[in-house]
Amino acid sequence: MPKTYVDFIFSADGTSPMAVVDRVTEATGLPFLFGAHDMVITWDRLEELQRRSEEITRAVQGLGVYLRFQTVEEDPAGSALTWPPVLHQRNADHHV
Repeated sequence: MPKTYVDFIFSADGTSPMAVVDRVTEATGLPFLFGAHDMVITWDRLEELQRRSEEITRAVQGLGVYLRFQTVEEDPAGSALTWPPVLHQRNADHHV
């Protein structure tokens, strides 16, 4: 079953981290983690991931918080998927 880890990046001009935690927990029912990531969504259907990620996104709107979602499969051979995807830098000397 895949897991999507959520990291919250706070702005000094935004809402306090504890107020964000309270608001997101109340809106989603998901607990915050201690460790490398702030929250995890465990899912087996893409619709479930979409619903949960939208709940989190709506909960932080207007709070000056940025989100990072990273999906991994429990299979150690699986690869990590990051959303949004990393954009490739174009080399100024490279012509298409």
